[in-house]
Amino acid sequence: MRILPVEVCPACGGPHSSEFSLGARPLRRCDLCGLVHAAEMADPAEVYVDGYMTGGSDVGFGPPDTTHPVIFRFVVFAGHRRLAAMRRLMGSSELGPLLDVGCGTGELLVAAKEEGVEALGVEPVEESVRIACERGVDARAAMLEDSGLPEASFATVTSFHVLEHMADGPSFLRLLARWARPGGHVVVEVPNWRSVSRKRAGDSWGHLRPLEHVAHYEPATLAATMRRVGLVDVRLRTLTFLFPEQTVAEAFADVAWSGLEWRVPGFLRTGDRPGRLLSATLHATSAVYDRAKLGQVVLAVGRRAV
Repeated sequence: MRILPVEVCPACGGPHSSEFSLGARPLRRCDLCGLVHAAEMADPAEVYVDGYMTGGSDVGFGPPDTTHPVIFRFVVFAGHRRLAAMRRLMGSSELGPLLDVGCGTGELLVAAKEEGVEALGVEPVEESVRIACERGVDARAAMLEDSGLPEASFATVTSFHVLEHMADGPSFLRLLARWARPGGHVVVEVPNWRSVSRKRAGDSWGHLRPLEHVAHYEPATLAATMRRVGLVDVRLRTLTFLFPEQTVAEAFADVAWSGLEWRVPGFLRTGDRPGRLLSATLHATSAVYDRAKLGQVVLAVGRRAV
């Protein structure tokens, strides 16, 4: 596999950084904007191929298999949470027409369809697009700039868990903004480097994903990067996705309570689903994280200037 150096900061282009130790792969912290980023990355042409979203990648990259029924239901659930958060941050219920860039196997598009939002997606991996279309949504196998879609024609342009893969984040954000109509919104979500989960997990944090995740944003660095490219009225929040089908152990991991399972009453096994009281406590904890911007992911909205 071809390994490429990351020579400048993916958020601001700063050429100087300091070593940051966490795990086996080298990390850097930008001396100018403070972003933590990888020192090297795999060639994207070898990463984003058939099998990437379905656990069949020969090179071992990609998220959990989104064709698994439980994973599919979880990501659609997360899609509904994201749409609700977008409405709150934008102060509007009108999200469509919506363009999802890097739509993967289409789970956000499924959630949008269920809510009556006009939406379509673009995605470079052909296998992923085929699966999305089989789910009854509109997705096209193309890079955004080659999609043939008219620029400045969408009320909302979204991209979930794509920016962290980019060695040049500002160029990608400017690209997204070109397809938002004047006054429309650009929405991105990334793993939260500042999250309690990351701090507790250390070098076992699932979103490190060496050679694949290049930039590790937190609320401040993400907001600054969006403003740097000319997006205005930037607003953000963090989210923690507590899925109703989770076990106690899985929910504890999401709120960084792993290792505290001994506190669970003996009549409730960690493989069971949380009961009403425990569930309420978990959700209250995630709400505290959100207010402190310590949740699992950062979701940010910026408006394209008129």
